[in-house]
Amino acid sequence: MENQIVEMPQDKPRALVAATPATPADMVIYAMQNGGTIEQVREMMQLQREWEADQARKAYVSDMAEFKKNPPEIIKDKQVAFSGTQYMHATLGAVTEAIVVGLARHGFSHRWDTAQNGGVIEVTCILTHKLGHSERTTLSGAKDDSGKKNQIQQMASTITYSQRYTLLA
Repeated sequence: MENQIVEMPQDKPRALVAATPATPADMVIYAMQNGGTIEQVREMMQLQREWEADQARKAYVSDMAEFKKNPPEIIKDKQVAFSGTQYMHATLGAVTEAIVVGLARHGFSHRWDTAQNGGVIEVTCILTHKLGHSERTTLSGAKDDSGKKNQIQQMASTITYSQRYTLLA
């Protein structure tokens, strides 16, 4: 078979069609109009979910790179002194105040999940991009029984410490 060159008429304007994401209902209608089965619709929907998840992951990586170009300054706002040791550290409030504003500019939000299993407290920071991709960092540890804290203060100390460092991570 020989290649042929076909000339397109130049007097007709070419239309550009923007692709819009198909909804599940659109896919069902299309499949049913074209003799498709429900299994084919499920497969198309799964492909759509996979494509959207990949796009969300790419956007997450791109926006995180933009965030990291100009990271926020975190102020060490609390002085700690005990047993001859003295230092400054950033409180959870100082960390979140600085980071949350910077992350929000790039479409990120965060939340924490906290769990307790026996004597171990587990804190997970979930960083989510506006397109839905999330990444997690988890720390776990025992209650902080240093100083003169009661049981609840010991748990709160471990949770606060873990929240601060999972968000920083």
